[in-house]
Amino acid sequence: MKIAAWGINYYPELTGIAVYNTEMCEYLVKKGYDIQMFTSFPYYPFGTDFSSWYKEKKSRFRIFLNEYINGVDIKHFNLHKPKKRVP
Repeated sequence: MKIAAWGINYYPELTGIAVYNTEMCEYLVKKGYDIQMFTSFPYYPFGTDFSSWYKEKKSRFRIFLNEYINGVDIKHFNLHKPKKRVP
């Protein structure tokens, strides 16, 4: 059976919903399901300044990336990141 999952956070992010999404998809793969995860590129914050977030080098100038990790077909898409923080 094929399952499409959608979530803004996924591996390699190590906190919050990313951990749940990653473990759920990998568990379903082990049970024999064909999983496609649609997610954003990971962003990593440093400090509290919104402008200090960055993307990994492999995805910095891409709008789409497809990769397979632990049997999960992961499709990364770009998100809009505003230049200014909205209060």
